[in-house]
Amino acid sequence: MAAPLTEAIPALLQRLSSTLQRPSASYILPAVVFTTLGQAHTWIGPVYQHAVRSLPPAPSTRSPSSLYPVEDDVPRRRVVRELKEAIQKSAILIGVPRAIEAQLHLGEVIEEGAKDDSFVREELEGVEPAEARRRGRAGLATVYQEDIGPIFEMMETDLKDVRWMSQQITYGAFLTPLDPPTADKPSRDPLAHDPALLSIVTLSAMVPQRTPREILWHLRGALRRGIPREEVETIHAAIAEVCAACGLKNVREGMPTVADVEVQKEERGAE
Repeated sequence: MAAPLTEAIPALLQRLSSTLQRPSASYILPAVVFTTLGQAHTWIGPVYQHAVRSLPPAPSTRSPSSLYPVEDDVPRRRVVRELKEAIQKSAILIGVPRAIEAQLHLGEVIEEGAKDDSFVREELEGVEPAEARRRGRAGLATVYQEDIGPIFEMMETDLKDVRWMSQQITYGAFLTPLDPPTADKPSRDPLAHDPALLSIVTLSAMVPQRTPREILWHLRGALRRGIPREEVETIHAAIAEVCAACGLKNVREGMPTVADVEVQKEERGAE
């Protein structure tokens, strides 16, 4: 698979900024795609520079990170935390080695004053299995809603370990914000402020892998999280464009698109 020409990456990132409606998406989406495709060494520097292009310089020395990223007084570190968490969440979908490589490469390109020492999953140390199940089931419900019962029943015969991993690990520890923001306090999860970012992470990891069943499920999940259908299509097209830049062309050919997803009750409610 050919690596993209380094000089072409900034132009592509600028196009993503112009087409994607959520500012964080213009760097989270390519970060997860290139991590999935094993091209962190080529992409991470340009993506980080694009993400912080309008932000003030980082301090010359490192300072302790705030517990909550929204309260961090170093804007570039907030970007770093979003990138780190997006890659961390993708690890359960694409494999740990590529996620580790991407985060190590990220550490090489950020300034000392933007480095982040936060521990998003600190509260998971010693957590009771029942709590992991509860959190995982709540996270699954945001994507699958009433479909989760039949899906788990389908797994009950021969896929008990897949069901356990989906609930306990995939959503219990990765794809569900560990402490959703409330009126009283923000979350330590940098992506918890916008549920759409979770769908951007999952789709950016699944579309390059061409997993039709999961792509369909998560296109539907994006609609259920309140992302307008037109925006879901824009996100899907942007992922395909980044894949093509990484040498993986026609990634959507023969795969589901948002046009294949039935109209959701969230869409009818918005009419």
